[in-house]
Amino acid sequence: MTWIQGQEWDSVQGAGLAVLLGATFPNEPAIREVLDNAGIGLEYMPAGLTSRERWHILLRELQRAGHLSQVLSTISAENVGLAGKVEALSQRSGQQVVAPVGHNRGIVVGKIPAEPTAFISRETVQRLERLVETSHVAVVTAITGMRGVGKSQIAAAYVRSRLNDGLGLIGWLDAETARSLVDGLATIAERLHIADPEADSEESAERLRDFLSTWAMPSLLVFDNAEDPDLVRQFIPSGGRSTVIVTAADRAFEQLGVSVEADVYAREESLQYLHDITGLGKTGLADVIAEKLGDLPLAIAQAAATIRDQRLSYEDYLDRLTDLPISELLSRAPGADYPRSTAAALLLAVAGVDEELGATASVLLRVMATLSPAGVRRDLLYTLVAADPGRRERNSIDTVLQHCARAAVVSWSTENAGSVIMHRLLARLIRESAITKKVYNDALSAAINTLKPHLFDYWHSTWHRREEGRHLIDQIDSLWASAEGIVNEPNLIGELIGARRWALRQMHALSDTTNALEAAKSLREDCLALFGAHDRRTIRSNRDYADAIRAAGKASDAVPVLEETLRTAETALGRRDLETLTCRADLAYALRFAERVPEAIELEETTVRLRTELLGELHPDTMTVVNNLAACYRKVNRLDEAIELYEQNLRNRRAVLGEDHQQTLFSRHNLAMAYRTAGRAEEALELMEPVLADRERILGNDHPQTTASRNVLAFIYRSLNRGEESLALFEQNYYDRVRTLGPDHPRTLLSQNNLVYAYLLTKRSDEALMLAEDAVTRRERLLGPDDPKTLTTRRNLALSYLDVGRTDEALRMLEDVYADWVRVMGDLDPDTLTTNHYLGMAYARSGKLSQAAATLQAVLTGREATLGADSLKTANTQRRLGEVFEQMGKIDAAVALLRSALTTYEQRTTPESTDAEDTRHRLARLTGEGRSLDPGP
Repeated sequence: MTWIQGQEWDSVQGAGLAVLLGATFPNEPAIREVLDNAGIGLEYMPAGLTSRERWHILLRELQRAGHLSQVLSTISAENVGLAGKVEALSQRSGQQVVAPVGHNRGIVVGKIPAEPTAFISRETVQRLERLVETSHVAVVTAITGMRGVGKSQIAAAYVRSRLNDGLGLIGWLDAETARSLVDGLATIAERLHIADPEADSEESAERLRDFLSTWAMPSLLVFDNAEDPDLVRQFIPSGGRSTVIVTAADRAFEQLGVSVEADVYAREESLQYLHDITGLGKTGLADVIAEKLGDLPLAIAQAAATIRDQRLSYEDYLDRLTDLPISELLSRAPGADYPRSTAAALLLAVAGVDEELGATASVLLRVMATLSPAGVRRDLLYTLVAADPGRRERNSIDTVLQHCARAAVVSWSTENAGSVIMHRLLARLIRESAITKKVYNDALSAAINTLKPHLFDYWHSTWHRREEGRHLIDQIDSLWASAEGIVNEPNLIGELIGARRWALRQMHALSDTTNALEAAKSLREDCLALFGAHDRRTIRSNRDYADAIRAAGKASDAVPVLEETLRTAETALGRRDLETLTCRADLAYALRFAERVPEAIELEETTVRLRTELLGELHPDTMTVVNNLAACYRKVNRLDEAIELYEQNLRNRRAVLGEDHQQTLFSRHNLAMAYRTAGRAEEALELMEPVLADRERILGNDHPQTTASRNVLAFIYRSLNRGEESLALFEQNYYDRVRTLGPDHPRTLLSQNNLVYAYLLTKRSDEALMLAEDAVTRRERLLGPDDPKTLTTRRNLALSYLDVGRTDEALRMLEDVYADWVRVMGDLDPDTLTTNHYLGMAYARSGKLSQAAATLQAVLTGREATLGADSLKTANTQRRLGEVFEQMGKIDAAVALLRSALTTYEQRTTPESTDAEDTRHRLARLTGEGRSLDPGP
């Protein structure tokens, strides 16, 4: 499509603003220089879009970032005519020019280590700077493979030197585990407004990689303490202006780029550091201390802090260093020069804090040692001394942290002054010391009690507090890793398992299916090993695991897990136990998603009866299974029963929970869907418009439940022949998802398919065809040819061919798609019947009336059997078959079918329905009964 200045933009992939406007205005040679001088770039431009779509997104992002007025004012100084063109284009695209919000100096994400006192400027940093200038990727490795040589500080020194260089992005990532790395990348993606709104961390991480591969702005990423080269390679941008630094102990990372060897301090550097901190000079005793510490930067820093803060002499420190027991972790490796006393230096720093500050400091350090090495928010630590800490309690923790930071036991994050970091090696030494002193269980109990007051109600608060939730998940994961295989105290294990279940529910509420499935599987395995198959906690973990499988789109795989879980629960707990009833409800839920609805109905009906008997009609758990039973009825077209249950459920939830409760919003949403399915579109509209408004108000515009309601409202508008309003919502959903999720995300593909059909209904056939061809290509590549979503998209492409007159292609494709539907889903599946219905219409349009009649008759028989004679879809087939009979001269048969269809339309649609009106006029023409068929005023 050519749209602006005759230029084709489809070849521009992820370009910066200067490139895009340069392509738009090729006769303005100064444009790129003007924009470069202004430091303006576009943050995201998805590939595979048309010119018009690119311009729409460009202006939208300029407005969002506050750049549009800045562009206009900058260009005006150079070329008034060009500024006028931009202004005109912005008006044509419906974008309002907004005032600039100031120049964006770049985004900094992550806990960049602050510069320590008496920082030693090491030659390694200069080598890193030189190599980064010539290589896309720079890898920092430790020369011996041991930790503590200062890899992170070398990288941090380089990063700090670039903070004011105008980089578009600086990101510091904890790459020690897959989860911490992926979550860190997802956080950066969120800051750049390109994250998966369903909060799937892995999807967000991949989108960040792809975005940086084409971003015009310079960026810098640090993968700190990386462990897995293959994992890191997966997320390194392939192009763009990205610089990547990886710190790792594993030399396998050298293959990712140019290697920078991070050695221990040179002896002179060690002596200089000791002198700068202690003021005691570069004496022979200082040289002995440096020797015993192996010039390890971490050990040197902590030794110097201990000497200074405890007012020790070098001789005093050497005496303590000699007398303190040594952990095996930092013992001298055979044949190596690394001294055993390094570990002793680390523990001596802790001992100095304990001696000075007492029990509170000891407990705080042990708690931090069990939590995330990526850092702990200070407000979490306040609850160490009180569940509801006041000013005095907060001040006591701040004082301890101040002393700990001064002694180099912890450090403050440069990005967030409220986050405290303890080096992972020091944390491990503290944990081992606690085990030796038989106080480790106490430390873990203190840690879990510190976190518990912060574990908020995931159902109501998750989306608004998702950053806080991710931080808590990280703490819980680290706490379990600290306890696993060591602790066997039953109550403590139970508390830890409970915290992990909270973390899992948090992931579900965020739709973070990748991490949720991994966490649920691990939790299930641990519960089975700890408690056995018949323990209530193991049964719950089985349910959690199955729910994670279902949420990942694999409901059929979840069913056997739940079937086995239900059998176990009935044996261990009894058929009427509430846990057993929940297992039964979960199995029914999975069966419905696995298209095994009759089995689901049988289970749901039993569960509703038992929960009503045991809990009462108004218990939230009872209302949940009533809602699920109604959904089953709706799925098999038992609409009257479904609506009755939905209406009852809505009344009960309003009475018990209130109008704005999320469960009440679910009931309102579901009832509106049922009304629409039953042809009661006006009632559906009356319900759904307020639901969407309430969800936008309560949950936010981008919450998954909000977007779901917006999608249903678009379908309701379509049912009411409000095509333009429906189309506007479908377009909004599609373009928003392209911008925020990328063109290949499953929800984007769903919106794309909906938009194709909306274009077909509004006779925008060319746009429908272009979008449908792209959708088929993407879904076949991502899902495979036999996935039902792919088959639906292929059907829509065939209809697009039909609309633009490519009848032969449409017929061939519909015949193929119908055969595939029969093979995959069976001949009576609703989508199979729908495809055959369209095939019959295509036969009729091509003049193959006998084939059309036979095909539509088969569809009518199938729909009457599965949906009922009074279904709107049945009426649609009656009308189309009647039209074919009319063309074949079978007037009596045509009239009978059209009368039956009209009766259904008049009962199930509004008087203004175009289906009813068209059928009424056709009957009047065939029978001369126009007046008697007129519905009157």
